[in-house]
Amino acid sequence: MRTVRHVPTDRILSEVRLNLKYQTKITLHAEDVLRYKAKGIKPDRGELYKLFSEVCSLSPDVGLSHIALSSALSEPGAIEDISVLTGAADGSRLVYVQTGIETGSPRLVSKHMKGKAKPYAPERWPEVVRESLHLLSANRWVPCGTLVLGMPGEGAEDVEKTIELIRDLRDLQCLVVPLFFVPLGEMRESDFFKPEAMLPEHWILLAECIEHDFKWIPKLMEELLAQNRLSVAKSQALKLASWYFQRRTRPYLETMKEGRNPRNVEPGFQEGDTDRQLAEA
Repeated sequence: MRTVRHVPTDRILSEVRLNLKYQTKITLHAEDVLRYKAKGIKPDRGELYKLFSEVCSLSPDVGLSHIALSSALSEPGAIEDISVLTGAADGSRLVYVQTGIETGSPRLVSKHMKGKAKPYAPERWPEVVRESLHLLSANRWVPCGTLVLGMPGEGAEDVEKTIELIRDLRDLQCLVVPLFFVPLGEMRESDFFKPEAMLPEHWILLAECIEHDFKWIPKLMEELLAQNRLSVAKSQALKLASWYFQRRTRPYLETMKEGRNPRNVEPGFQEGDTDRQLAEA
């Protein structure tokens, strides 16, 4: 809600050099890194290429904090450029970034966040999310997309549209993080969203998000473990912890998929699990 300002490139490079005295990883941080020095909504591919090429010449490990999905989709060439410059394109690493999905309901986007879809119409928001995440996944980016449950005026039909969207993303390499609505900014007079206000559809959505992440976390973990060259023992311990957590939460997920609060469900393993199976996992 404030005037956009861009830190000069020479100052950014100075900050990079300072940080490199103490670490090797550099993360460029902004509300939407892709809009660096853009004159309007659409990213400036040339300015982004200049920024990333200069930063990547100083560090082999450069990432981004946040991007907007509409920005990525409106300038796919910039995504391809950054993938090449950061080493993602040659398969040597992944680019992790946070972004906001928020909802799959065009009605709520039109009501609360019309600018989020620009330069596209709010009615196209679910399409923008799908196409943008497909673009990012194809370029070895791993977006961590937040959802907001309980936005003012959200009804069962709105949540159902978000469920449909998350199901459509199942085969795309990304993570989904559901959050409860917090009244800030222009909506600060609204109420906090609390578990007791959850509709059956909210529980189903929560289960869909968890199952999506359960599919991708082990695969992403494999790649990260390989990149960081951890010992076999540490790698196996982390894999076992992931497997153990998924098995323990399965009863909760089955209850949530029925649209019910899992508060009284007992955690446990599926019938047939044995100590030997745990040891082999």
